[in-house]
Amino acid sequence: MTVFSHAQDKIWVLMGPAIENLFKGKVNGFVHFFEYFLETRAMRSLETANEVVLQGIVEVLLDESKSHVSELCLMVDGTKNKGEGCFGFVDMFLPPKISPKYGKTLGVVLELKDITLLGLLRSLVIKENTNELMTRKYIHWLKEQKKSVLMTFDAVMKDSVKQLETYLETIAIFP
Repeated sequence: MTVFSHAQDKIWVLMGPAIENLFKGKVNGFVHFFEYFLETRAMRSLETANEVVLQGIVEVLLDESKSHVSELCLMVDGTKNKGEGCFGFVDMFLPPKISPKYGKTLGVVLELKDITLLGLLRSLVIKENTNELMTRKYIHWLKEQKKSVLMTFDAVMKDSVKQLETYLETIAIFP
C-alpha cells in the first residue's frame, strides 16, 4: 500500500510540468509521465486497453476539455474518395493559443497507436533493451486496409511518423 501511495504522489508531482511542457510543444516529458502513469496501473487492468482507452486516459489527464480537440478530421488528399484515404483523423490536437497559464503555445498533434499493450508491458517487465523492443513483432490493425498485419514496433513507429508529417503538413496550410 505504501508503494502505491508513493507512486500516486509521484504522479501528481510529474503531471503538472509534463502537461505544461506538452502545451509548449515539448512532448517527451508527457510521454515519460504517461509511461510512468501506465506502469503504476495493474497489468491486468491494461490487458484489454486499446487506442480509445488510451485516448480517454490522455483526455482525463489533460483535464481542460477546451484545451484539445479529439478526432480532428483533416482532408489530407482531396484526390481520393471517402474511405480511400481522403481523410485523416488526428487522435488529439492541442491548438496553439495564448494563455496566462502557459503563455504562447504551439499546436501539438498526438497520434496514439494501438499496439498490444500486454506485449509491451511484458517487454517492460522482462526488461528488454530498446533494440529488442523495436524489433519485436506485434499484430497491428491497419484501419484503411481493414486487416491485421504482423509488424515490428520500429515499422509502426516509422509509419506513425509519416502519418504525423502528413497531418502537420495539412494543418500548416491553415493560418
